[in-house]
Amino acid sequence: MLYRQRIVELVGPHCDIVRRLADVPATAKVRGVYFRSALEELARRGLRSAFEAVIPETDRSIFTLYPLTDYLLWVAWAGALVASPAAVHTGMLELSRGNAVYYGNSLLGRSLLRLLSRDPIRQLHQAIQSKRAVTNYGRWTLVEEGSNHAVVRLEEEYVWIESALLGGALGGLECCRIQPKAEVKLRDPYNGDLIFRW
Repeated sequence: MLYRQRIVELVGPHCDIVRRLADVPATAKVRGVYFRSALEELARRGLRSAFEAVIPETDRSIFTLYPLTDYLLWVAWAGALVASPAAVHTGMLELSRGNAVYYGNSLLGRSLLRLLSRDPIRQLHQAIQSKRAVTNYGRWTLVEEGSNHAVVRLEEEYVWIESALLGGALGGLECCRIQPKAEVKLRDPYNGDLIFRW
């Protein structure tokens, strides 16, 4: 992986990627659909060629499990391109939010949202089920829900909760016609709560 050092040099001063790559269990995997989604969002933003200038081998099967460390490098580099290396967390949030909004507005996404009645709680339950299908590590649970709020607990989650995952959740809720107020409470870098009120 020749690109690893280049990405670490660019974003390492602005996020904890070095520590995170070291802490991820070797067994932690994620399906290629996550890689593909990031790449497609970059293409929509006109940034795919800049991404591939550093990571040239971008072919991933959507169902195959790949090392989570590879995905962390992808999403960090993508975030740096969306915003800047210094604003990598903002870029990861916007990348994930934009991808979720795009998916929610697609034919498949609209069909799923109709099935879920655009209910934000049902949408969050669906996201939790999807997590189980596309990764083999960590756990997400809805620990509190009400008519105008929800708390999602993330445990042993190595993707950045406060940016990449928050962005995806915000985009998903936007598709339910919800503009939530969001709060992130981290217990440590890999465990925390996403709190939404609307």
